[in-house]
Amino acid sequence: MNRLTVLLAAVCMSVMSLVAQQTAQIRQLMDSAQYAEAVQLCTIELQQHPKDGMLYRCRAIANLMQEQYGMALQDIDMLLKYAKTSGMSVSEIYELRGATYAQIGENQKALDDYTVAIKKDKKNADAYAARGELYYQMENYAAALADYKAASKLVPADESYLVEIARCTLQLGKYDEARAILTSITVLYPYNAEAWRLSAILAMQSGETTKFIDQYIRYLNLSYNETGRFGDTDILIAAADTEYPYLLNAVSAQISNLTDYPQLFYMGVRVRIYMAKGYYADAIKELDMMERIEGTAAPFVLANRAECYENLYQYRKAIADLTALLNINADYAYAYLNRGCCYTGIGDYTNALNDFSYVIQNHPSYAANGYYLRTIVQWEQKRYDDALSDISRCIELNPAESAYLWRGRLELIQGDTAKAKVDFEQVLAMDTTIDGSSVRQYALHFLGRDTEALAWMDSILVAEPTQGNYYDAACLYALMGRTEQALSAFDKALSLGYRDFQHIAADTDLDAIRDLPRFKEILNKYRKQEVQSKFDLLKGADTDMK
Repeated sequence: MNRLTVLLAAVCMSVMSLVAQQTAQIRQLMDSAQYAEAVQLCTIELQQHPKDGMLYRCRAIANLMQEQYGMALQDIDMLLKYAKTSGMSVSEIYELRGATYAQIGENQKALDDYTVAIKKDKKNADAYAARGELYYQMENYAAALADYKAASKLVPADESYLVEIARCTLQLGKYDEARAILTSITVLYPYNAEAWRLSAILAMQSGETTKFIDQYIRYLNLSYNETGRFGDTDILIAAADTEYPYLLNAVSAQISNLTDYPQLFYMGVRVRIYMAKGYYADAIKELDMMERIEGTAAPFVLANRAECYENLYQYRKAIADLTALLNINADYAYAYLNRGCCYTGIGDYTNALNDFSYVIQNHPSYAANGYYLRTIVQWEQKRYDDALSDISRCIELNPAESAYLWRGRLELIQGDTAKAKVDFEQVLAMDTTIDGSSVRQYALHFLGRDTEALAWMDSILVAEPTQGNYYDAACLYALMGRTEQALSAFDKALSLGYRDFQHIAADTDLDAIRDLPRFKEILNKYRKQEVQSKFDLLKGADTDMK
């Protein structure tokens, strides 16, 4: 739960208790989550009472509930002007504005507001904690630690601050200090699930496999009744291969010893373990079993099975599960984005664009994702003007290096080499880490620095020799005209399991090798394997029916 969500819950409750008699209707609208109507009524009331801080407060909250952050910020500014009639202290208003800025990625403005909130009220522990949370997200763990310590000093009885102190200490590599803090927390607050989770991480990092398993199971036993909690994916991914079998056995033992919901919970954990290790077929079998036990496809089953199908390039099955998920929750932005990607995977660009456009129009906090993904679809359709417009809007909302790369490439197509160069240089300034998400090699190529691009690509393949990275390498080599390297990398990508044949067909980066006999030979070989695999599955199903 992010800081803004926590604040909104608290502020909303206090609004309900403080709202004036003449605006009781606003309270009713807020209680029933009719936020658009509440905004309208607040606006009408403000025409009669333009200095009523409570009305600005109500409207700000209603706008925040609708993810209308720009309008909410305007109201919060007015709150500062009429703080005396708002029922909030000036410190609390700055804290709320800071949380809003943090929500939209305006981190420096958020930090500035949190700092002012602390200056206005040096006993505002929540403001220290909010700033600490943001520092943590920005990976400034030392600053985060100082703020959480300040919050804990003000409210020593709040165990959540102690947990955050332990988390920061762990991130700073102070393992002995972290161990002492966590031991103290688990003694004083033995039912704090997060403390056991952090203890498990510490044990794992210290190579204490037995302790890691024990403490992780303790964490799971304390968190199984929390909605949506099926284990911590970060832990599962980080678990070394030597620890993974022990973890799987421990979870399986819990499943065999439990019934009803706890059993389903641990089955969900096993699903997450399989997915973390890339065992998607095993995860699907487990999810199918959960569906049979429950007698229905719960959101957890649908969302995770769709993700598994997507990773196996079975886009139509993923679309079916995501559609079923949206029938349960018609406003789930993540499901629309994923379904749009799956529609793209089968070449259904109309439905893909519809899903991405829905997110852009209805979910401002995910709009950058919608614009980015819509750019890719428009690129594949060769609608370069529309793509350029969308990626520019994406950069305004979330200036990521991959977005700058896309815009640079689109500018090259339009002949604007000067603007393209600026965007490619921006990629180099931002993308400095060798990993599978890096796009630096492409920017170097388009800047005419192929030797550096090749070296960077080679480093990625050494660090992460995955199917996706080999596919990227094939694209890069093809763009460079390095035919043999491109074909070799393409063959390697498909041999490792890359099967997005629709994308391969539409990917202009491969145009230089697409008509070569060797390319067609590789493509046909793995297409035949895909067909055979599906045939074998059908035979197996037919046998089972008999």
